[in-house]
Amino acid sequence: MRRQTANLATLKHVVSSLEGRNEHQFVPDPASDATRLTFGEELLDDHLEGGLLSGCMHEIRCDYARDIGAASAFLCAFLARNHARSGKLVWIVDPAARIDAGQMSPDGLWQLGLDPSDVILVHPRDLKTAIWTAGESAREGGLAAIVFQVKGNPKMLDLSVSRKLMLRAQASQTPFFLLRQGGQEEASSATTRWQVTPLSSDQNQDFKQGIGPMRHRLTLERNRTGQTGNWPVSWQSAQRTFRHAATKISPTRYLSAVSTSRDRPDLPLSMGQIMAFERAS
Repeated sequence: MRRQTANLATLKHVVSSLEGRNEHQFVPDPASDATRLTFGEELLDDHLEGGLLSGCMHEIRCDYARDIGAASAFLCAFLARNHARSGKLVWIVDPAARIDAGQMSPDGLWQLGLDPSDVILVHPRDLKTAIWTAGESAREGGLAAIVFQVKGNPKMLDLSVSRKLMLRAQASQTPFFLLRQGGQEEASSATTRWQVTPLSSDQNQDFKQGIGPMRHRLTLERNRTGQTGNWPVSWQSAQRTFRHAATKISPTRYLSAVSTSRDRPDLPLSMGQIMAFERAS
């Protein structure tokens, strides 16, 4: 089946070339397993025929600007899992995106599995400079990955520009991720496009009242080499892998400490002993 998909992609490229369309468009080879970035979850990796192609551009987006933390955390975890190769990770941030996203935390990168010393954070003065920086980084190559974080759907980052970025990433065989903060679906040269939606965390297995692994719903909206789909996943930081998550979770104990707002007695349920700290001191 994998070889048939590769032949179909090659045939489409040949037909497009004969018709004079997409003459320089890169057609990824799904049969190449040597350049795959994996999730560690068999369900996703099999659906992607081994994982994401590394020498391509992939888009990660969230519907709302407030969800950029979840989308960034997912991408950081994915990069941490696939960061065995040597090289630095370049993260380029559109100035407009910093207003809502804020600044990266080195402690947060450590917790997700990334060494902050391996991350080169670039803050250009404007979007035009950010696009130029992303293109030059992809042209040079020798990097573990490139992340280009933008806000919304800027007109300057149109289909033509995204195609140039994709071709440079393909030429240097550098994984390129377009992180779109609060953006909508639009035409792009990305090989895959993912929508990331945050989900409630499950219980911490070691501390029942603590917060467990982070969970996301991943929606594969575009896949140039196969089918789309959606999966709830959780990040297992100790194993550096994603796992398919249950759609229903067990609430932590403290969530049920307060009674519901209807069909309850006129007095709230007991919440434990109350201590007057001012008197005690």
